[in-house]
Amino acid sequence: MPANYNLPALNSTAFDNSVREKIGTISSIFNPMMTAYPIPAGNEAKTWNQGGRSASAKAYDQRFGDTTYQDIDFEKRTFFKKYWDVDAIPIDEFADLDSISFSPENHYVKMISEALNKKRNDVFIDAFEEDVIVTNILNADGTTGTTTRSFNSSNIIARDFNSSGTNTALSLTKLDELINRAEDNKLIGDEFEHMNGFSLCMLMTERQSSLLYNQARTSSSEYATFFKWDPMKNRISNYRSIKFVYFSSNIKEYTATDTIQKLYAWHPKAFIYDPENVKSYASSNMPEKKYNGQVYSKMAYNVMRVYEEAAFRVDCKK
Repeated sequence: MPANYNLPALNSTAFDNSVREKIGTISSIFNPMMTAYPIPAGNEAKTWNQGGRSASAKAYDQRFGDTTYQDIDFEKRTFFKKYWDVDAIPIDEFADLDSISFSPENHYVKMISEALNKKRNDVFIDAFEEDVIVTNILNADGTTGTTTRSFNSSNIIARDFNSSGTNTALSLTKLDELINRAEDNKLIGDEFEHMNGFSLCMLMTERQSSLLYNQARTSSSEYATFFKWDPMKNRISNYRSIKFVYFSSNIKEYTATDTIQKLYAWHPKAFIYDPENVKSYASSNMPEKKYNGQVYSKMAYNVMRVYEEAAFRVDCKK
């Protein structure tokens, strides 16, 4: 048996620190547009308690002694940690793990950090319409039970909205309807908009942006007044209370006569996320394996929908 058959991990600490530093400098597309809710280290899950929402503060002066009655609906959702692995990257045949300087600009570090960042974005897309298991603290009849919160179908703007059965691309009509529904749910003009200049975030593709901008219209004033243009990237960046987030991959589609693209829109209060916790490794390997070592990473990260009325889907002909 070769003397170095079972060498211990080499440079793992330096590599781990560099990946953590690099991923910290990469901004996930969606993280800034959600609320962080960390699950403590070592916990596999944490229960998130959601209280009832009211249009205004209200004082209750009765029924406090009645344990079978609640004036406000409460529920709790269990938020699970999920772990994601980046495939191992073999080290160059002539490289020596002991001699590699693992810095945030090392190409191995960059490759793994980019893969982790893409996974953060993909997890958000995958979680957008997922059913959420909810454990009710107290039902109206005094019992407790478990139910499922499905994606709110009333927050789906159909592919043929206002078009007499014809599937259409993204349009001003659909965007205005999105804003109307968000306003009905008290999501427009709140504190978030006053601080950031927009209330809703919405996925956008270059194709839908081009179709939107080039559609027939009676007046250019609609565009000049309500659209903001990004001169650096030469594309639409905002429309009224909506900020567009351009995303190239994993935009979900379904087939219904034509191929339909799902453009998701949301208010930041709709989702919470568990900030990524990355652990990276560097290790030696058997000498007959044709490479001298490998590097790999594991990330704990997850997203959960917590406010159904703040998540929307706009279906558009691709």
